[in-house]
Amino acid sequence: MSTSSSLAPLFEEFPPVSTDEWYEKIRADLGPRDLEDVLHWDTNGVSMPALRRREDLAGLAHVDPEADPPPLSAPSASAPNGWRVRQDIRHPDVDTARRLAETAVQRGATDLGLVPDHASSSGLPLSSPHLVADVLGDLDLDSVRLHLEGGPAAPVLFADLLNTVSDAPLLPDTTVAFDPVGTQAQGLGPPPAHAFDLAATLATSAPEGVRSLAVDTRVYHAAGGTAVHELAYALGALSDALAHLLDRGCSLSTIVSRLHVLVAVSPRYFVGLAKLRALRLLVPQVIDAYAQDRAASVTVGPNDVFVQAETSRRAETVFDPYVNMLRSTTEAMAAVLGGCDVLSVRPYDAILRPAENFSSRIARNTQLILEHESHFDAVADPAAGSYYVETLTDKLARAAWSEFQSLETDGGLLEGLQTGTVQSTLSQSRDRLQQHVNDRSEVVVGTNHYPNLKETRLDDLDASEPPTEDVPSTSAPAPPSLSGLRSAVAEASTCASVADQLQWTAADYEPLPSIRPSEELEALRLRTERHAQKEGRAPVVFLAPLGPTGPRSARATFARNFFGVAGFDVREHIRFDAPSDAAASARDATADVVVLCSADPKYPDLAPPLRAALQSHEPSPLLVIAGNPDALPDVPADAFIHRGSPLLDTLQQFQRRLGIAIPSAR
Repeated sequence: MSTSSSLAPLFEEFPPVSTDEWYEKIRADLGPRDLEDVLHWDTNGVSMPALRRREDLAGLAHVDPEADPPPLSAPSASAPNGWRVRQDIRHPDVDTARRLAETAVQRGATDLGLVPDHASSSGLPLSSPHLVADVLGDLDLDSVRLHLEGGPAAPVLFADLLNTVSDAPLLPDTTVAFDPVGTQAQGLGPPPAHAFDLAATLATSAPEGVRSLAVDTRVYHAAGGTAVHELAYALGALSDALAHLLDRGCSLSTIVSRLHVLVAVSPRYFVGLAKLRALRLLVPQVIDAYAQDRAASVTVGPNDVFVQAETSRRAETVFDPYVNMLRSTTEAMAAVLGGCDVLSVRPYDAILRPAENFSSRIARNTQLILEHESHFDAVADPAAGSYYVETLTDKLARAAWSEFQSLETDGGLLEGLQTGTVQSTLSQSRDRLQQHVNDRSEVVVGTNHYPNLKETRLDDLDASEPPTEDVPSTSAPAPPSLSGLRSAVAEASTCASVADQLQWTAADYEPLPSIRPSEELEALRLRTERHAQKEGRAPVVFLAPLGPTGPRSARATFARNFFGVAGFDVREHIRFDAPSDAAASARDATADVVVLCSADPKYPDLAPPLRAALQSHEPSPLLVIAGNPDALPDVPADAFIHRGSPLLDTLQQFQRRLGIAIPSAR
């Protein structure tokens, strides 16, 4: 019987192919198209050729092309690429939250995140007097790690947790998501000096093994930043925190032992993967610079950086929410292959309602399938050596380091927030991202392309998140010690009342927003839905395919997707033999808009009789041509739609013409 060792190697059967030969073949296949247009990708802040070869690794500082690349993440005790499965608990009903937490631990979650309503409109209620105890119930904290969210509310939850466990030891790598710079970026208090005081208190007083100092890059991701912005501002937040905490007497080794980084991962698969790897390369460089400056014997390697990843809220959609499962799966794969230590997958319906059993189970099982069925835990740093990923990692790291240096030259991240330069930079990035979604240059399935025509969501949406009220203060007392926080929580009627004592105040600069690029198109469709509820029906868009089979079918499909984005009632037909037949059917359907779908050469013959027939209707529907008006100068129509039409603006114009009120611009 043959064994693998007796088989002849196959490499000799496949002679090497040079880069020049590859490009020659690509040029032959592409024909007249420009090689750079096809093979040069601009992706999330960096630009690079898509074709990468082994020689491209030669100039990368973190890769030795002649040796096995060392992993950027350390093998865990359980697997070479092990990570921990975190499930966030954020339900506003405490009893339901406790049940979800128990189920999560029983069904495979190794970690729980507690997300209060300060961090989420549907989070755990801070109005509960002893929130942590109420949510955890009888859970055994010897087997599950906790991660406390909420920005400035996180220290309050931490004090509540310490009271709950009665000074029993917590598992290593329990985390408190308090980022003294990130809270300032969001416009939350306490004021900067007191935020750093509180961070220093948490760093020096937290039990051994608890990571109580966060660098939260999700803030900049939510504001529309690119991967380069997220990395650069993470380094800026870390640098500001190190400087202020060292000045407050914290040792560098203590700070490093308390540090963890929170990262959002978008559906841009390779970018998300490379972003985590670049982060591991960059953070040690900042720490090393402070170690040299303070003559501290602290050494941090890439695999010492503790990274928690979360799937992206920014990428989620209200309409066709099941597609969010696909997005979060892609994001989870990128996070795991990028080497995260802990991963939280958001429920697919998280922006619609508080998560229940089904959506929580799907979120949890996404990770369990990657681990137990896809074996993503089997290889340490599986992306190591990939020509494309290693090059992208290097480019992201270099671009982010350059941005970070510019930031430091101008006084640091906090200074950039106070002067507005950070807000301006992110606003430009946010506007580009929004425009790409609004004009369909970036496809969002179910929202700006391939909409479900029968879907309605108005009744599913919760009430808008109430505005945050500023807590008035006449003085700015120093934040309490950790023991003082614990006493305050023990004596208070609610956790919220203690959180108020941390002096949450409105920032004197513009806070960073939290956006989803799909929101503007979702608002467009919801306006149609409200109009339909008020009037008894949505505007009817009647497709009139006439002429040659191929063009009429392609343009009818285009028109269906185009008008479906706005939630109009699109009536589809395979074909009509004559314009009069289409007009008669449109009249029977009480159409508000009729879209003529055909080939460009046929429009001059088809449009005039169709228009004449439609004008005999009362009221006369709008006649729209599925084609570019530049190629059809003499064809009569009320409007044209084509691939170059700006999707959001064009559909808003149709809404106005059909009597649907459009709110004034922001």
